[in-house]
Amino acid sequence: MGSVAKISEEKASSRIAGVALAGLLKFIEERRHTAFNDNGGFEAFEREVRKRFSEAEREFIGEELERLDVTLPEVVIDGVRHRRVVSGRGEYMTAAGPVIVRRHRYRAVGTNSESECPLERRAGIVEGFFTPLAARMGLWAVTHLTPAESESLFHELGGMKPSRSTLDRLPKGVSEKWEARRKEWENALRTQEEAVVGAAVLAVSLDGVMAPMKNGQREARREQSLQEGKQTRGPAGYREVGCGCVSHYDENGERLRTVRNARMPESKKQTLKRQLVAEVDHAFRQAPNLRLVKVADGALDNWDFLAKDLPPGVEVVDFYHAAEHLKRAFDHAYGEASAKSLSLIHISEPTRPY
Repeated sequence: MGSVAKISEEKASSRIAGVALAGLLKFIEERRHTAFNDNGGFEAFEREVRKRFSEAEREFIGEELERLDVTLPEVVIDGVRHRRVVSGRGEYMTAAGPVIVRRHRYRAVGTNSESECPLERRAGIVEGFFTPLAARMGLWAVTHLTPAESESLFHELGGMKPSRSTLDRLPKGVSEKWEARRKEWENALRTQEEAVVGAAVLAVSLDGVMAPMKNGQREARREQSLQEGKQTRGPAGYREVGCGCVSHYDENGERLRTVRNARMPESKKQTLKRQLVAEVDHAFRQAPNLRLVKVADGALDNWDFLAKDLPPGVEVVDFYHAAEHLKRAFDHAYGEASAKSLSLIHISEPTRPY
């Protein structure tokens, strides 16, 4: 009876497979043999084409995902024997949108641990939901935009349309896994980098930017500072996000490559500093004769690190921070509305390179 049911299910699947693709091909053929209908304009036509291609793409990707499923009674995962415990359908987000596929899950024999899905492992599913390409696209979006803006962007582009809450969880989940093996993986990435041809100078910079924290407790922090007789440093509820760069330049001062690192608020930027040290060490292993230049603002903690934890080199206060201080000095000496002070405005308020 079970075999008959299985055969019937496979026949049903084969009838369903290819429906979107067949519809797409029919749509293309009909359009080629009919006069253009401007009802809704060309944009409406473009959206219809994109919709149909996405449907066919999802259909094909779903078939490929199901081919990665495992139906054996038992499997060995990471050296541990697992037994099949449940089968059913699961939803995954692809670059073309969501697909629902049949998959099986397995649990380590003799345990009550969380079940594993071979399909997800073989496909490289990210955070139990995103296919690799969809995850890459989602991470790129939330790196440059807020989750809400990213949600709007994907809805406008068509294809996958993850919600803002899903996009908010994605980088947090990936970050947690990355941090667990960050040092190992960063070292692996560095070994894949080729030496920068023509580099003569290596510049290291360290800075920070004040960012509002979701749970910054703005009012409580301001009140505490007032009670302690302290002056609040920076806007209340904000904390400093660390950022650092390691850049290669040629002998004419042309930038050849930059590795940028950033870390969420951490006391004295300890992790960021270790990352910069590792980048500098790697650069000098590739090219020992590079000239080192260190760039930062006037913060003492930055210079304690740059002077003590890195090899000897030229130390430079960056131009824009120096210009800001010079502007304030001119304001005090000559007045904010003076010609001398106003002449510094265009250099002391730049668009920051970060």
